[in-house]
Amino acid sequence: MLFISKKEQGERLRERLEKPSHRWKFNPGDLDDRKLWNQYMAAYELMLEKCSTKWAPWYVIPADHKWARNAAISALVRETLERLDPRYPRPDWDPKSFVVS
Repeated sequence: MLFISKKEQGERLRERLEKPSHRWKFNPGDLDDRKLWNQYMAAYELMLEKCSTKWAPWYVIPADHKWARNAAISALVRETLERLDPRYPRPDWDPKSFVVS
């Protein structure tokens, strides 16, 4: 889950209104949702508590700074792939028995 702080969310919403090139991102409904911030945070906490398991973990990624968000995601993906140790599947036929002309 990418977590953006209430302060950062406010700054991003203001920027969307102030910069004509960002206005397409603005949704007036976001302001109504923002009033429910505390309820959303409580729901997220409950969801994480109930749904994150050892086999299917949820991670809360701080996303106020895109560089830090990207670094955290990259580290998690790398660790997960190294732990899974994926391998190419072996064909059930001998590649040497075919010739492409």
